[in-house]
Amino acid sequence: MENLSNFREVVLDSMRSSFPLGFAEIYREICSKALADLEQNDLRWINGHTPEGWQNKKILRDLSVHLHTYQVSLGTFMSCGILGISGRDRDELVIAAQLHDVGKIKCNEPWLDGELTDGELTVLRRRHSWLSCLYLTRFSNLFPKNDPSYENIFSFIWRHHFPCEEADRERAKKTLVLHAFDAASARIFEARHRGEKMSVDDVRICQLREIVDNQPKKIQFVDYDCFERSYRRRVVDAVAQAANSMLELGWQEPLAQLTARAMSAKAGATV
Repeated sequence: MENLSNFREVVLDSMRSSFPLGFAEIYREICSKALADLEQNDLRWINGHTPEGWQNKKILRDLSVHLHTYQVSLGTFMSCGILGISGRDRDELVIAAQLHDVGKIKCNEPWLDGELTDGELTVLRRRHSWLSCLYLTRFSNLFPKNDPSYENIFSFIWRHHFPCEEADRERAKKTLVLHAFDAASARIFEARHRGEKMSVDDVRICQLREIVDNQPKKIQFVDYDCFERSYRRRVVDAVAQAANSMLELGWQEPLAQLTARAMSAKAGATV
């Protein structure tokens, strides 16, 4: 993939070959609506705060949830390619990645009020995951009853913070890919906007300890022992490889553009 701008078309072409006729367009419209809603929510949030205020927020990815979502979607797509996950299996996971955080539109404020305990963070993770699932149900009338892709996407979104809770083992293994890249993106994104340096290698070392070695046990109430250790290692390595490729493509650049648009809006220009 030569650049980030053609990512959506690459995914759409893949979906057209893996889904029944017309389904690709349905899923694209849902994902486009979700990303647009997230962007507008981000712009409203930025307009309500000063740049100095941003520096005081504990988790700065809320500055741009829709960009984080875009990064996780691309990273999941690339990680799947490295792991040999293709066709509809990959496309369902990428669709879930594009919808996994849209629930934050309704519950992102608690993220802005300082450091949370593990228990509070767990509740918030479950709440926004469920709200993201509810967002998807708004479009349920577009799909045939008992559509397997709809069920899979719903499950990926619901379990993206807790993949070990998925009873279907094959679905759980795919959920782990989304889970791992989501965490990696958040770490890199947050650190860079705090003015800190966290390389992909740093993130990989953290994930080797947490996901592969499962140390400490049940960190933030996530236990990885339900997955084979060799598979966990493959996922972590694939995520690191995908993240390095994305950084070479300039995956952080859009944040500056979003900030400029928000500042223009503050000055009275049209966003």
